[in-house]
Amino acid sequence: KEKTVILSTHVLPEVQHMCTRAVIISDGKIVADGPPDSLAADGGRVDVVLAARLGTLDVVMARDLLKRLDGVSEVVQHPSVDKDALAFTLTTRGKADPRRALFDAVVEQKLVLLALEHRQMSLEETFRKLTTTEATGGVS
Repeated sequence: KEKTVILSTHVLPEVQHMCTRAVIISDGKIVADGPPDSLAADGGRVDVVLAARLGTLDVVMARDLLKRLDGVSEVVQHPSVDKDALAFTLTTRGKADPRRALFDAVVEQKLVLLALEHRQMSLEETFRKLTTTEATGGVS
């Protein structure tokens, strides 16, 4: 027989490793229900560092280029340790992976791609995304 144990916790890395099903509740409503890995797979992050071949890269042009990529829902600029380079974090929707399209766009625009890292969203990040004030439309 199958057994069910109900565990209420905010230690989500343990949930991701121990549980076969997780339910996320916000403001008394179920906002996600399923296998933890499946919930965590609903989005990701791509860290990018871009530079111009010569001179300085235009921030507005770079941000617009990144926003146009399929599956990208948010573009946030960060300080770059590389001189004359711009660093961004792209948030993706679902299982979207814009890396190939990003590479093609960088080549087409004759830019330099200094860094590129894809990270799957953790269950902790999914929880925060689903239970923040912006996501729920109220106080979490």
